[in-house]
Amino acid sequence: MDMNAPYVAIPSHNPNSFLRIALPPSWPITAKRECDDHVDDDDEGYGSWSDRNHQHPWYHTQSHAGRKPKSQSIIIAHLIPELLCMIMKRADREDLLSHQATLYNAALVNRHWNVVIAPLLYSKPVITSFHAFRLFTGTLALPNLIHGDDIRVLDLTQLRLQTPTHTSLLTLISEKCHSIHTLKLWIESFDILTIQHLVSTSPITSLTLLGHIGRWAPETSLLALRKRIAQLRYLHIDVGFDGDAFRFRLASLVSKSVSPSLAYLRCSGIEQTDIPTLIDRAPNLSRGIFTWSSFTPQTLSHMSKWRLQTLDLRGCLAAVTPHVLTTLLTTCPLSSLDISFTSTSLDESTLFASLIAQHGKNLNHLFIAGWTNLPATALHNLIPALRNIQTLSLAWIPAVSACTLDLLARHCPRLQRLDIRGARLCEDALRTFLLRTPGMEILKVAHGSEILTDDTMAEMDLTIEGEEGDEVMPAGSAENATHTGSGMPSVAFLEWLKKEYRSAEMIGIEDEDEA
Repeated sequence: MDMNAPYVAIPSHNPNSFLRIALPPSWPITAKRECDDHVDDDDEGYGSWSDRNHQHPWYHTQSHAGRKPKSQSIIIAHLIPELLCMIMKRADREDLLSHQATLYNAALVNRHWNVVIAPLLYSKPVITSFHAFRLFTGTLALPNLIHGDDIRVLDLTQLRLQTPTHTSLLTLISEKCHSIHTLKLWIESFDILTIQHLVSTSPITSLTLLGHIGRWAPETSLLALRKRIAQLRYLHIDVGFDGDAFRFRLASLVSKSVSPSLAYLRCSGIEQTDIPTLIDRAPNLSRGIFTWSSFTPQTLSHMSKWRLQTLDLRGCLAAVTPHVLTTLLTTCPLSSLDISFTSTSLDESTLFASLIAQHGKNLNHLFIAGWTNLPATALHNLIPALRNIQTLSLAWIPAVSACTLDLLARHCPRLQRLDIRGARLCEDALRTFLLRTPGMEILKVAHGSEILTDDTMAEMDLTIEGEEGDEVMPAGSAENATHTGSGMPSVAFLEWLKKEYRSAEMIGIEDEDEA
């Protein structure tokens, strides 16, 4: 190991000595610090580290002029572990890389802080490159490492792991880390036995496998994998491709191995013949993701036996019918529903919208993207019923207009995330909508939406569609319909939306319900 590499000093089994633990460069540091061999009794630990390039606000060496009084130094240096943990867990927690950098630097303040913070640093490592992964596994290979069992969440989905290049590294993780409860992997042609060895050495309750499965093995050799699947609460498997035999073998193995502890399931390759087995073995399933499946309406009707709170049927065109939708909305306590790309005709989409308005008033997250034939009247009659909605996808629905935004602002006070890609809207209509919805966090209008400028609006004669008596903006009011007068170029406006309202981010049921 390169002893000049960035490191964090952690206490070994000998309380008077420290180990130099190399860390990946993705764990940012501000300066390299070295541990002194001796600490004076009256320096409160601040003389423990030599630092010529950077000074923490609370950091003082013995030679530092204007040193804080001893009583204040003692208070800062020797915060009780529980209080120190609470502070560090809240620091920069929205930005994982920044949070990891904060923990790294705090672990170098003194020995007391290091003992408390080093386990937090290792509990959820942020690994974004193969170089960082190799350095991380190199750290795990050190003979006196004491933090392997501090790792609780290991997310390697930003890497593409494959056999035989990374088999030894995953084997090392399985040998050194025995307390992982959340594991996420993107695999390229990994054989099933390697995956079994990795997941069976830790008490994993949340497992995500993406990519492709390589060599398979007889089910009699996969007893350890089946035992681990039976203990999962969260399972997300999206491997292989349509027609891939291993994909369907893994889906069948999952359906025969799950247990009542399973609460979240997304598994590609699940067939309608697997659903009765899943219902019997996992009766407590509350979140089911079955996108683009070739289910029949009868299969979906069986799903009403689950007390589903989240259901994703995106792309299940042949399975979603008015009867099935009514059954699911009336028997399941649904708070999140995705039935995007399931309606192709005007009459069907109108009926679907009416059923949601009648039975889906408790929905918090609704996705009906791709209903290209949904008429404006049906859409505008649906919106007033969605008073509890927080996330709404109306992408690729031509009926979305300035009137739609006005109704959303009036009737959906809890709305935080809105997808209206593909809509023809002017800039001022969007600006007015954003002013009336201060709780908005994400507004997606880019990637296909046409944001109209004042010059474009002047060339068009926009009208509001609707029937007499509809609760919409006054008919014939061009000012209300267009909200012209912004004067900002479309490119600049889209850049502003991207910055202020994260318009480049995807929104979906997975974002709302991931464990």
